[in-house]
Amino acid sequence: MLIKQTIKAVPMHGGKDYYGNGAIGGDKLGIVTVGTGQTKRPAKKPVYLYDADTMKQLKVRWSTETGNYLFRCLNPDKCYLIMVRDPEKAYKNPFVWDWIPPDTSLSFDEQAELAQQIYG
Repeated sequence: MLIKQTIKAVPMHGGKDYYGNGAIGGDKLGIVTVGTGQTKRPAKKPVYLYDADTMKQLKVRWSTETGNYLFRCLNPDKCYLIMVRDPEKAYKNPFVWDWIPPDTSLSFDEQAELAQQIYG
């Protein structure tokens, strides 16, 4: 059973300019993976969120063991850069996605439910 919760405005490092009804998480449940081909598997890694225009770091969120992550309550009028790094240094090239607009198809409550599914 999902726990429904109300989202309150929690500013990120960028403050109120970055708050809104958008979310980024790949295809709703973004998946962080490592390896290639048959060795490709989900991974728990830090996922960094930046303002694509200014390159200001806004938030860091760890993906779960299943590779899922979610950034929620984002300003839908901005685009973002997402970067995943490997702190163990096994993979030298970070994965980067640039100019990502937030998805606005989920309400605040739906974002909260999705976050509950991902992070418990």
